[in-house]
Amino acid sequence: MSNYIVNVSIDGFTFRIPVSIVTKDDTYYYIVKEPRCDTQCMDLRGKVIDLMRQRGMAILDAINESVKDLGNKQLVESVIYHLLRDLRGYGPITVPLFDPNIEEVELNNWTYQ
Repeated sequence: MSNYIVNVSIDGFTFRIPVSIVTKDDTYYYIVKEPRCDTQCMDLRGKVIDLMRQRGMAILDAINESVKDLGNKQLVESVIYHLLRDLRGYGPITVPLFDPNIEEVELNNWTYQ
Protein backbone atom coordinates (compact mmCIF):
# COMPACT_ATOMS: atom_id res chain seq x y z
CA MET A 1 0.00 0.00 0.00
CA SER A 2 1.18 3.47 -0.89
CA ASN A 3 -0.03 6.65 0.86
CA TYR A 4 0.67 10.22 -0.19
CA ILE A 5 -0.87 13.71 -0.47
CA VAL A 6 -2.21 15.32 -3.64
CA ASN A 7 -2.36 19.11 -3.73
CA VAL A 8 -5.56 20.26 -5.43
CA SER A 9 -5.49 23.98 -6.29
CA ILE A 10 -8.71 25.63 -7.43
CA ASP A 11 -9.45 29.38 -7.52
CA GLY A 12 -6.62 30.26 -5.14
CA PHE A 13 -7.44 27.54 -2.60
CA THR A 14 -5.11 24.58 -2.12
CA PHE A 15 -6.42 21.41 -0.53
CA ARG A 16 -4.12 18.61 0.65
CA ILE A 17 -6.00 15.40 -0.13
CA PRO A 18 -4.72 12.04 1.17
CA VAL A 19 -4.58 9.24 -1.39
CA SER A 20 -3.89 5.53 -0.97
CA ILE A 21 -3.09 3.00 -3.63
CA VAL A 22 -4.12 -0.46 -2.51
CA THR A 23 -3.56 -3.80 -4.23
CA LYS A 24 -6.10 -6.57 -3.88
CA ASP A 25 -6.27 -9.70 -6.03
CA ASP A 26 -3.79 -8.24 -8.55
CA THR A 27 -5.93 -5.13 -8.97
CA TYR A 28 -4.89 -1.62 -7.97
CA TYR A 29 -7.39 0.64 -6.23
CA TYR A 30 -6.96 4.40 -6.01
CA ILE A 31 -8.59 5.54 -2.76
CA VAL A 32 -9.22 9.26 -2.27
CA LYS A 33 -9.88 10.48 1.27
CA GLU A 34 -11.74 13.71 0.58
CA PRO A 35 -13.16 15.88 3.35
CA ARG A 36 -16.44 14.42 4.55
CA CYS A 37 -19.57 16.28 3.42
CA ASP A 38 -22.39 15.41 5.83
CA THR A 39 -25.96 16.74 5.84
CA GLN A 40 -24.94 20.11 7.29
CA CYS A 41 -22.24 20.44 4.62
CA MET A 42 -24.70 19.56 1.85
CA ASP A 43 -27.22 22.09 3.21
CA LEU A 44 -24.61 24.87 3.19
CA ARG A 45 -23.49 23.81 -0.28
CA GLY A 46 -27.09 24.18 -1.46
CA LYS A 47 -27.37 27.59 0.22
CA VAL A 48 -24.30 28.83 -1.64
CA ILE A 49 -25.63 27.56 -4.96
CA ASP A 50 -29.00 29.23 -4.28
CA LEU A 51 -27.24 32.56 -3.57
CA MET A 52 -25.34 32.24 -6.82
CA ARG A 53 -28.54 31.60 -8.77
CA GLN A 54 -30.87 34.08 -7.03
CA ARG A 55 -28.49 37.00 -6.61
CA GLY A 56 -26.07 36.30 -9.42
CA MET A 57 -23.23 36.18 -6.91
CA ALA A 58 -19.79 34.88 -7.78
CA ILE A 59 -18.93 31.58 -6.13
CA LEU A 60 -16.39 33.01 -3.65
CA ASP A 61 -18.74 35.84 -2.63
CA ALA A 62 -21.58 33.37 -2.06
CA ILE A 63 -19.28 31.14 -0.01
CA ASN A 64 -18.15 34.08 2.13
CA GLU A 65 -21.73 35.17 2.82
CA SER A 66 -22.92 31.64 3.64
CA VAL A 67 -20.13 30.51 5.95
CA LYS A 68 -18.89 33.79 7.50
CA ASP A 69 -20.49 33.22 10.90
CA LEU A 70 -19.72 29.53 11.28
CA GLY A 71 -17.21 28.63 13.95
CA ASN A 72 -16.64 25.12 12.64
CA LYS A 73 -13.46 25.42 10.55
CA GLN A 74 -13.59 21.80 9.38
CA LEU A 75 -17.17 22.24 8.10
CA VAL A 76 -16.27 25.46 6.29
CA GLU A 77 -13.27 23.82 4.61
CA SER A 78 -15.40 20.84 3.59
CA VAL A 79 -18.09 23.09 2.06
CA ILE A 80 -15.50 25.13 0.17
CA TYR A 81 -13.70 22.02 -1.08
CA HIS A 82 -16.85 20.29 -2.35
CA LEU A 83 -18.22 23.44 -4.00
CA LEU A 84 -14.99 24.22 -5.80
CA ARG A 85 -14.44 20.57 -6.70
CA ASP A 86 -17.89 20.29 -8.24
CA LEU A 87 -18.30 23.76 -9.78
CA ARG A 88 -14.74 24.67 -10.79
CA GLY A 89 -13.00 21.28 -10.79
CA TYR A 90 -13.90 17.96 -12.35
CA GLY A 91 -16.26 16.55 -9.73
CA PRO A 92 -15.33 13.13 -8.33
CA ILE A 93 -12.31 12.78 -10.62
CA THR A 94 -10.68 16.08 -9.59
CA VAL A 95 -8.05 14.51 -7.32
CA PRO A 96 -6.69 11.96 -9.84
CA LEU A 97 -6.53 14.69 -12.49
CA PHE A 98 -4.40 16.83 -10.14
CA ASP A 99 -2.20 13.89 -9.12
CA PRO A 100 1.22 14.20 -10.84
CA ASN A 101 1.77 10.44 -10.33
CA ILE A 102 -1.22 9.53 -12.50
CA GLU A 103 -0.62 9.21 -16.22
CA GLU A 104 -4.10 8.16 -17.32
CA VAL A 105 -7.56 8.23 -15.80
CA GLU A 106 -10.13 5.57 -16.63
CA LEU A 107 -13.35 5.07 -14.70
CA ASN A 108 -14.79 1.58 -14.47
CA ASN A 109 -17.70 0.76 -12.20
CA TRP A 110 -17.20 3.72 -9.85
CA THR A 111 -19.45 4.67 -6.97
CA TYR A 112 -20.19 8.16 -5.69
CA GLN A 113 -20.79 8.50 -1.97
